[in-house]
Amino acid sequence: MTDAETKCLFVCPHYRPLIGGALAVYDALATCEPQQIQVLTAYIDYTSGEEVEAWRQFDAGAPYTVRRLPRLRPNLTSGHVSIPARIRNKLIATSIQRKVWQRIQDIAAQEGITHICIGALDALGWLASRIKKHPALKSVLYVHGEEVTQKTHSATADRARKQAFMAADATVVVSSFTANAVINLYGIDRGKISCITNGVDLEMFKYQAQQAHEKPATIPAGRFVFSCGRLVARKGFDKLVEAWPIIKKECPDVTLCIGGDGPMREALEDRIGQLELHHSIKMLGRVASGDLPEFYRHADVFASPNRTMPDGDTEGFGLVFLEAAAVGTPSIGGDAGGVPDAIQDGVTGLLVDGNNPADIADALIRLLSDEALLKTMSKNALSHAQTQGWQSKSDEFMTVLNNIG
Repeated sequence: MTDAETKCLFVCPHYRPLIGGALAVYDALATCEPQQIQVLTAYIDYTSGEEVEAWRQFDAGAPYTVRRLPRLRPNLTSGHVSIPARIRNKLIATSIQRKVWQRIQDIAAQEGITHICIGALDALGWLASRIKKHPALKSVLYVHGEEVTQKTHSATADRARKQAFMAADATVVVSSFTANAVINLYGIDRGKISCITNGVDLEMFKYQAQQAHEKPATIPAGRFVFSCGRLVARKGFDKLVEAWPIIKKECPDVTLCIGGDGPMREALEDRIGQLELHHSIKMLGRVASGDLPEFYRHADVFASPNRTMPDGDTEGFGLVFLEAAAVGTPSIGGDAGGVPDAIQDGVTGLLVDGNNPADIADALIRLLSDEALLKTMSKNALSHAQTQGWQSKSDEFMTVLNNIG
């Protein structure tokens, strides 16, 4: 099968303009191959039950085709769910699945779609078995990491995961860690797995020599460490805050800037207050995507000391580390999940024990106190990132599709 004959429909339960690493991956791949990749998603955010803000504007501006249904999965529920409610939710899920499958078949017939890429294992893995029975379609699971390592809520759900892997024609993973998890947890043949590490937008995250680039007013004056992402435990913001008093003793002129929002924000702000670090740690809130390159670019170091949580939740790759590298900024990341594929330890940054504030502090102090080491790692990070552009990743992805028998 040649590239010209291959057309792929990404199916995912939520999508941009919502924020998320997986969504950024699918958007980047589709942007590189707008004639061959389309997207089917929802305009209702299943986490809130509300309509996604500005989804129409996003779709109109996308260089590829985006189609939407109200929902591709039921809304999330929390707390105890009664038996009648479970029955009702099951009926809702069945109805949604019927509509999704019909829409996929209609799009495939109209647009000549040859491959369906399933972008959410637990929510949409059921599609693999349906596609297997379709005479003209092939299925690919795109797996990032935490959706495999995080424990399911029941044995039935775990069996559904394995069934999806067994039914799919191929699986794409974003790191060697994720590949090993799929093999070890679900017994999937390594020959059915292709590892395509995440790429970076080299135009958006573009290196610029500092002396030729004036620091915008929105960027903190002086030296600073930048950290950003959804404020959840596995990202390690809490341990970074705990490490900061140690760092300040050795590097008193350095500020920590934390960008992002999430369930840990209030607890982080409280801890910063308890440690009396308001003057040296700045909580930025959500940072607009257009401002991210400037924060990466002017930071001395990017830090996100991720860790694997007790339930298996972990970082599948860590796109933020590659974004920092693309503008010449080395990173500190946790030696957990797929991050060792994103940071070359001792070359483009340093890996740490994300559960240990002292280890985090030692690594940051080492970089912040050694200008020669910082410059060497900055150069190495930039060189590595230059080989990781999204066009090369989309070429790899299309090759995977073309090689499915």
